[in-house]
Amino acid sequence: DAAAPQDNVAQTWATGRVYEAGAVVIHAGVRYQCLQTHQAQGAWAPARTPALWQRA
Repeated sequence: DAAAPQDNVAQTWATGRVYEAGAVVIHAGVRYQCLQTHQAQGAWAPARTPALWQRA
């Protein structure tokens, strides 16, 4: 049973996951903070969707 990640630990961004506003992820070696709660889609990678993600 894996422990829940700590709030300050960024997870790797993945399609299909639901991200809450404020979540921090790593994508292509860059940290991003989620701006709007959403379920990640392949075309919505953080670097390509500034409405959903900003560099953190």
